[in-house]
Amino acid sequence: MDLGRLKLAAGAPRDARDLLDRAMTILEKQDVEGAAEAEFALAQAMWASPSERKRAIERARHARSQLAGTPSTDRKRQAVEAWLRERGQT
Repeated sequence: MDLGRLKLAAGAPRDARDLLDRAMTILEKQDVEGAAEAEFALAQAMWASPSERKRAIERARHARSQLAGTPSTDRKRQAVEAWLRERGQT
């Protein structure tokens, strides 16, 4: 997942998408929080493509729901909420 985040930060969202999608698939069976983090990063990578923006919002919302209800994930959930608000979404 870290490599995907690095690719995203380096301005390579296409490269990041494949890595983050794989990370999410692996993590969703073992680590719900990690999978939600990967899904949010994937949403951010998808946002770079206008045709994928609707799906990016859906993924971010799903990640937010996975991070809800646990005090230890409040900061991560708040980051997702801020990202959604910046894009005029709730």
